[in-house]
Amino acid sequence: MTISKKQLKANRENAKKSTGPKTSQGIDASTKHNQVHGLYTDKFVGRRSKNHR
Repeated sequence: MTISKKQLKANRENAKKSTGPKTSQGIDASTKHNQVHGLYTDKFVGRRSKNHR
């Protein structure tokens, strides 16, 4: 499904206004999104520890 040029322009203009969470509660909730959504992935992609070789 494609969107119209008018809708695409509106989406891009709205995206420019997005600044992310401003409150400490919003920031905390936002940082946990990847943990929640990561539970539904097929692969685990984690960070390497300092001791990993």
